[in-house]
Amino acid sequence: MAACPACRQRNDAAARYCQHCGSGLAPAHCRQCGQRLMATAKFCGECGSGLR
Repeated sequence: MAACPACRQRNDAAARYCQHCGSGLAPAHCRQCGQRLMATAKFCGECGSGLR
């Protein structure tokens, strides 16, 4: 079971989207530098690029 970073509800480990809130569960990547990001990030921790 994997917890959704947005709503903290449990989901199947293979799920790509939260069955409770619809948020993506797959790790996101910065469009500017490719750094792996937390799902709730608003800015890249590597290059500072805005994500939303």
